[in-house]
Amino acid sequence: MSSVSTKLAAILSSSDDAVSSCCDSLESIRQSLEWPVAAFWRADYDRLVLNCSCFETADPEKYAELMRYCLNTRLAPGQAGPGQIWLTREPIILDDVSSFAFPQRLLLMQRCGLSRYIGVPLRHERKIFGVFEFVSPSELPPDEVIQDVIRCGAIAGEYLSKQRLEENFTSTAGSKTRGWLPTEPIITIDAQSRIVSLNQAACDLFGFRKEDVLGQSIGIITPERYRQRHLEGVKRYLTTGQRKVSWDGLRLPILRSNGEELEVEISFGEVSGGESHLFSAFFKRLDPTERKSIA
Repeated sequence: MSSVSTKLAAILSSSDDAVSSCCDSLESIRQSLEWPVAAFWRADYDRLVLNCSCFETADPEKYAELMRYCLNTRLAPGQAGPGQIWLTREPIILDDVSSFAFPQRLLLMQRCGLSRYIGVPLRHERKIFGVFEFVSPSELPPDEVIQDVIRCGAIAGEYLSKQRLEENFTSTAGSKTRGWLPTEPIITIDAQSRIVSLNQAACDLFGFRKEDVLGQSIGIITPERYRQRHLEGVKRYLTTGQRKVSWDGLRLPILRSNGEELEVEISFGEVSGGESHLFSAFFKRLDPTERKSIA
């Protein structure tokens, strides 16, 4: 394992495809660790999410359900292990994955008997290109091995920076990812409930142009009867840190630009660092058969 950093440098220097070289590097580290599962989460700064670009495993049949879940999931900054690493820019080493607060992902890991976790940022200076994560039922490796894995993340981050791949690598335009790209509407607001970012899918869902809603209150897409409740809920959460409703799969009506109300399913993520606090909302359209009356 002591030579994994050297192997990684050789892999990166021999490829001109950023995503493929990162996936090959991930698999090389996984094999050196002799751990059964590894995933590469690519940072998409346009949509403010992490996409799972590749999932490497020694036993595809055993971990098929977890693999499907990862490749069809996007994580906001602060969500699960990769999202926390993106937010803090620091590695996470855990002897027990039960500290993760992302229920379905945690359940799948536990079903597979995966309890140990190593996650490292692909970082150069303050830029995070993505996250390598490794999970296993085995004991954590010695500290010197863990430090070598952390160095691998730094090597990958430096390589990507020197190759001047930031623009294509961390945006959906020109991406060559081998995994899944999110197309769900996503909106991010600040602690004052002002819209600070949204993707094109959100513009299409709500019927607004991006420039018309940036900086506006989230109330612009919230039915009037829910606006005060939302503001009070955000204020209470920022004060107490306690959630009164589920943040995963909450069904609520939204308000489109033409005044039409549409029921959707919403999941939330949060980003906090220093004095800033952001919330991301992921919207899923419901089929007519899934819709129900909301008071």
